[in-house]
Amino acid sequence: MGLSRRLWIGALIISFLLVIAAGWALVLRHANAVVPGGPLAPLSQNVAGGSMGVSPGVPFTYGLLFLDNRGTLPAIIDRVELIAPTGDIELIRASVVPTSKRSDGSPAFERSYPPPGLQLTPAAGFAVEPSSPANLPTEVILGLSVRGNIGGFGGIAVEYHVGDDRFRAEFLGNRFNACAGPNPVKMDCPMPPA
Repeated sequence: MGLSRRLWIGALIISFLLVIAAGWALVLRHANAVVPGGPLAPLSQNVAGGSMGVSPGVPFTYGLLFLDNRGTLPAIIDRVELIAPTGDIELIRASVVPTSKRSDGSPAFERSYPPPGLQLTPAAGFAVEPSSPANLPTEVILGLSVRGNIGGFGGIAVEYHVGDDRFRAEFLGNRFNACAGPNPVKMDCPMPPA
């Protein structure tokens, strides 16, 4: 076997190995990719926005996001975060409560956190089961606080996975403003911009 033929075979083997390595790099890179959307969707009753007066630095409740799993497998929540937070708003805790576990309706806004009468579960790690007549939507309950005069957000993002597939659902209809002051019940807090 001549030298040029051995070099040619060696180059062919190296090229083959490089193609295999590049293919595995692509597979591994996309294995952890987060895909927008996915099977979690908001219910039609999710509102276009809200606002309320709160006491500065006192935790309060936002509870207007209901998740409907339109897939066939459980969706496991990894993280909940505020989209486009403004002012001095802070997400203290994200919890969930299955609709079937609510005692007397939903706390859209509550000037305390946790809200009374609900059995809250941490959102991270919670399995949102596929929707069915026996399996009602899951409510996301946020514990929030405003340190300054006003704070808000432009929506809520839920990162989750179904099996090995990762998703990020953004609920932009869930806008909110909180105005902090000494007499929160009498405050006129503006609605967040659309």
